Amino acid sequence: RFSAIKSVVGIPFLAVRAAGSTVGASVATFSTEPTSDEKMADYFLKLDAEEAKNSTTEEPLPIALSGISGGIATRLYRGKNFAAAVKQMSALLAVVDDSPDIVHRFFKHANYQSTECEAALDLLLTNSVNLKKYDAIKDDELREVIVGPKESVGDWVSARERVKACKLSAESTDVLKEIAALGRLDLLRPLSEKLIALQVAQAKTIEVTVASSVELTAAQKKDVEKALPKYADGQNLAVNFEVDAGTLGGLMVTMGNRSIDLTNGSRLMEVMQH
Repeated sequence: RFSAIKSVVGIPFLAVRAAGSTVGASVATFSTEPTSDEKMADYFLKLDAEEAKNSTTEEPLPIALSGISGGIATRLYRGKNFAAAVKQMSALLAVVDDSPDIVHRFFKHANYQSTECEAALDLLLTNSVNLKKYDAIKDDELREVIVGPKESVGDWVSARERVKACKLSAESTDVLKEIAALGRLDLLRPLSEKLIALQVAQAKTIEVTVASSVELTAAQKKDVEKALPKYADGQNLAVNFEVDAGTLGGLMVTMGNRSIDLTNGSRLMEVMQH
């Protein structure tokens, strides 16, 4: 039943192999089995499929992102509550960083099983486990493996209260459950950092609409995107193309609060006509 010994803040405690037990209704049994390679591969395939779909339907990101955290950050950026997600993930990271290692450890390293991460997250997000008294934690494995020594109960209670104060939305909660299911609560930090980077880049991004009387070819669009930055004073550009029959003899570019009439004699049109 007992398979390994782990140490937290200098206090060793037993890491337990599950024997069909459960932790509440929302926490799976613990396991010392490695995270399934197929499970991780399927997750990356899902991200690739989403990115392929979004690349044809969504405007490009203001900065390039990569990895699992980059894929999640992209999804949140294109959602309806991006600003709230940035704020909530940053607040949660601050709580985690300020928490004792008995709590913080799950968010520092990638060497925890998905069931362990899910159990730790459940302790922080819900009241399904009674933390008022150490002996009130009925599941032996949860008590010994996740909560840790008896004196650590107060640390979990404090962390739970502070997480509640973050007022995480359903969307943010789902993201945390998603990375916990991968055994990767350590992704909270890079995710939060990428969300902040997106927000900063977004603030420096100008929305640009390029109207033409006919649909531009892919090559022409690429040429336009290469030529536009000289009008942007170093700011990032989010370029959208549209067909407008009223646009004659060239292009009409709307950049922020100004418009640029690009006729056949303009330098931009010269570039396009090569």
